[in-house]
Amino acid sequence: MTPALRHRPGRRRRVVLLAIAAVISCSVLFFLFRRTPPRHSAQSLGPDESLAANEPPTPASVEAESRAHGGPSLAGTVIRPEPALAPVEKTLTPESSQALYPPHSRPISQQRAEAFRYNRRVARPMPIFDSQRRHEPPRFYATFTADKMNVVGVDTITMTLRATRTPEADAPSLAIAIVNAGLAKGRGDKSARVADLVFHDDGQNGDAVAGDRTYTAVVQPAAIEGLADHHGSVRAFVEFSAEGTTAAEQLFFDSYPEKGIAARLTGSFHEAIEDGSLVVYAQMNVLQAGYYSVDANLLTADDRAFGHARFKGSLDTGIRDIRFLFFGKIIRSARPAVRSPFKVDEIYGQMVPEPKELLEKARTGDFAPSLVPLYPGTYVTESYDLSTFSDAPWRSPDAPSRASAAFVLPGRR
Repeated sequence: MTPALRHRPGRRRRVVLLAIAAVISCSVLFFLFRRTPPRHSAQSLGPDESLAANEPPTPASVEAESRAHGGPSLAGTVIRPEPALAPVEKTLTPESSQALYPPHSRPISQQRAEAFRYNRRVARPMPIFDSQRRHEPPRFYATFTADKMNVVGVDTITMTLRATRTPEADAPSLAIAIVNAGLAKGRGDKSARVADLVFHDDGQNGDAVAGDRTYTAVVQPAAIEGLADHHGSVRAFVEFSAEGTTAAEQLFFDSYPEKGIAARLTGSFHEAIEDGSLVVYAQMNVLQAGYYSVDANLLTADDRAFGHARFKGSLDTGIRDIRFLFFGKIIRSARPAVRSPFKVDEIYGQMVPEPKELLEKARTGDFAPSLVPLYPGTYVTESYDLSTFSDAPWRSPDAPSRASAAFVLPGRR
């Protein structure tokens, strides 16, 4: 018998023992990792999620956030940027939506439609901490907000300021002493001050209720010399004290004089059924030639949003029709089932500069695109049987076809 053959049984035992040890180790590791929740990274979160949203703010994090957004450096104060929209539900995953619907015609939930309504601003109380006691709970919460995001022509914007001990909307308001408040052209903290901001709690000048400790300022940019012809962003800022602590808040809005209006919807509409989809044509008076992006929602008769369409394309000046494609499968697949006639609502948009021009303009910090203001009315469609609309999924022009020639619905660019 050769030496190699004599040692073979020992080698087998070692291999078996190593295999058993490996199985035990893997089982232990699996058990440990299964019981330990994974740590999320920013990359693993969805587009509507953020790590910060799940963690309570601290004095350091709030102050760091504010200074990163260009707020003034005031000892013992907190300057915050505009609060982001609250997370909203995603109607579809990117993969499924791309597979079923064209890029510019998608289903939409009522929650998402509400979150992106024209001129909607989300008010969120922000904690104000004592700079000398940074690890203690907030001294109070401040809410500085306004009734709109865009101010067009001679419109006014109403801003309100409240301080409360807790973040609840119905919490009692605290007395506030205004230290400094004003308006500046642009978003930077070094932008020139163009006007004072005067707050009232006397039931006058736009204030709803006297003595309720909700402080109100009403501004008409068109009537302010430094803003009358300004097309761009405006920063409103206020420094105030409450409960012995000084704080500073700011918000932004975009001002649109007549030169900032790119086009207006005329109120003339017509519709057609094209390849099993509902197509609505909206007439627009184009004042500035350029590339446009205009949105519209499709609603049921009882105002429940379930579809969205977007027109994108270049337009010359003059009276032009823009095309909204409400893909047939959106209508057929809506749950609960929908019945016509439908409403076309929330029609508004903007003229979008070419990317190179947009980057150049954005460097100044006060750029606002030219506006297509919200159409003030609603278009009501004809009545259709549900079978009028196609239930077939969208087929991308780039997708391989089994047929000799791919069939592609119009308007899918």
